[in-house]
Amino acid sequence: MKLSAIAILTIAGTAGAQNLLVNGGFEAGTGSDIDNWEQLAGPSGATIRNNDAFAGNWAASMSYDHVANAPSAAPFFIQQVSVANTLDNSVNYDFSFYAKLDTNDLVGLNVFAQVQWLDQDASDGGGVQGESFFGLIGEGINTDWQLFTFNDLDAPASADSFLVRFQASQGPIQGIVNGLSVDNASLTVVPAPASAALLGLGGLAAARRRR
Repeated sequence: MKLSAIAILTIAGTAGAQNLLVNGGFEAGTGSDIDNWEQLAGPSGATIRNNDAFAGNWAASMSYDHVANAPSAAPFFIQQVSVANTLDNSVNYDFSFYAKLDTNDLVGLNVFAQVQWLDQDASDGGGVQGESFFGLIGEGINTDWQLFTFNDLDAPASADSFLVRFQASQGPIQGIVNGLSVDNASLTVVPAPASAALLGLGGLAAARRRR
């Protein structure tokens, strides 16, 4: 059976776009609770979903208020852990999301995203097998929604699953109100070179037919 260039493009695009994160747009949940994500907040702030979203109706928000509350060194984060043996460590991954800050006052603030590569079935000793860490202040995060994309992440051969975390960490500084918002998070398989070659051949064949 011969596939047209359009059919090849559709199949490859669908496979490449499959998001391994569940509820990456944070649309599913009840009130401030986000389905499929663990939420942690310290005593001087909150980790919630709110309707200040880049797309859809909801986004995740981690914020703290050191004006009305005593400073705390506790982190604020959301994270998702996949179950054992859901990761294909023979391929690489693209990690992307939209994010912004509440204010550009960066005093006492660190915001980051990370992917931890895990061995949950303990076939290689268990625990964290590696980490991809991204400091968002260094990446130029500000008060506007912007896309952050980190390509071609290499999962260790000993990993069988992952943990994805977005975190805002604050120092014990009085008088600061700040936070991090995240939306449309995805972790996807990098398309195989064979798929790219197929797409190229399909496009060439289509161009020849048009001529």
